Amino acid sequence: MILRHLIHRASEIALFQPRNRASSDPPVMHGSRYGILAQVSIRNTYYNNSEGRCPDFRVYPTAATRLLMATLGLLLKDEGIGFSVLYDMNRAENLFNFLRHQAERGFQVPEVTGVWTRLSFALSLRNPYFINFTAIPVDTEPTKLNFYFSNQEAHVGPDGEVILNQGKWVVADERLPVIPTQYQVLVSDRVMAVQVNAISGVEVITEPRCSSHVHSFENNFDKADIGVSSPPLFCSEIVYLNFSLLPEDKYTIEKIGYDGKPVEEPRPVLYTAPYPTPLCFIDLLFTDPLIEPGAPPSPSRAEGIYPVRDLWGINPSVVPIDYHLDFRRRRTIWNYYIAPQPGSEKLVDLRIVDVTRRDQLDPLSGKITFNGPCCVRLANGSTAYRFISKEKIPLEEQSQLRFQLRGRRKGLAPTESVLIDRLPVASSQQVLPLTREAVCEALQASLCEGAESRPRCREMIARMCNFAVDQPRGSPPAAVYSEIYVYV
Repeated sequence: MILRHLIHRASEIALFQPRNRASSDPPVMHGSRYGILAQVSIRNTYYNNSEGRCPDFRVYPTAATRLLMATLGLLLKDEGIGFSVLYDMNRAENLFNFLRHQAERGFQVPEVTGVWTRLSFALSLRNPYFINFTAIPVDTEPTKLNFYFSNQEAHVGPDGEVILNQGKWVVADERLPVIPTQYQVLVSDRVMAVQVNAISGVEVITEPRCSSHVHSFENNFDKADIGVSSPPLFCSEIVYLNFSLLPEDKYTIEKIGYDGKPVEEPRPVLYTAPYPTPLCFIDLLFTDPLIEPGAPPSPSRAEGIYPVRDLWGINPSVVPIDYHLDFRRRRTIWNYYIAPQPGSEKLVDLRIVDVTRRDQLDPLSGKITFNGPCCVRLANGSTAYRFISKEKIPLEEQSQLRFQLRGRRKGLAPTESVLIDRLPVASSQQVLPLTREAVCEALQASLCEGAESRPRCREMIARMCNFAVDQPRGSPPAAVYSEIYVYV
């Protein structure tokens, strides 16, 4: 059943079309009145023209979550910029009883108590350029690494918002390796077994390193003839784990020694369906799993923020939580290539000037300056003048920056003029992760004859090739670049 749902996760559809949250009331269906149990609002500072609202994800509940939501009468609403989980407000007591029952049924081992019932969702990208303009590792491969978020890590931000990611912004450390249904673990002779634990600590898989192959032994030998009373043990350097009967979620893999203790640090992993390829995985627990039945509520607890409060008290309630998932825009080094049109006058004394109104910038920042120009040859053999920003510049949906190209055309006016009043800005569709060596070699290979003799060009070469006096040797320039071609 679970496998069948995993295969068809791509066919999951939202029950409601995206709409404006602020102007919408909870839906009413056949005497039921639905309210928000929890919602996830996705933000990215790249979208400076829409208050950070990020429309780049589709949400898919896992197979186990779809079954649980159907059991509890919960609904999923894809907001376009996040999603909401709705519950029947007239049947809230049914939800509370269900959650209490999970602890009473003994789903956990004796050492683990509490209610670990949760909703799990995979977030798949609908915008192929999201990684380009977002400050996450540019080499992130969703088939190998996914971001994992849980409301066990939720915390209140400086403006009172509830943040789902661990810090102020989503960072690389929140990624987990994605594993397939059949997973191999390399082990040494110090390992007795490999154990897999769920987030509650419950042991869900245990595979010994050594086992007896009874059938293959009996097929080849007569135990009575050789005087063997029991088959020998066969030990392997690889232990195979089968996750096919487990729900998609975060797990911890431990190698257990013969003394019953872990041989190495436990390894957290994420088991999730490969299609649609997710970038993020979210666990939303209904209530604080660490408050045991009969225990009074503890407002001083700082672990996580949950929608169901005081589950074991006299008056349990649902407090809707708007969890924020906050991404930050990427900053890149901008390379301008100023290419004169064929047959036009030669350009001299070029410079790029930042004429942005600083009082309109959010946040405020100093003026951006550029190294260059350097005369270079483009791939088609034409000449261009290259500039490179001295600092990383943010990519934005609508850039607040305004750069002018100033200089003069040789043989015309002897004074400087504005050649281009507003230069184009870097595109989010192209970012180039490059090593210092690759950047330096490409620049030196493209230089026009005699270009390195010009002071401003020498300054650029020194910076990009790491020979600047004020720059420590071995510290590379920015690893991610944006290239902008301008024809004058």
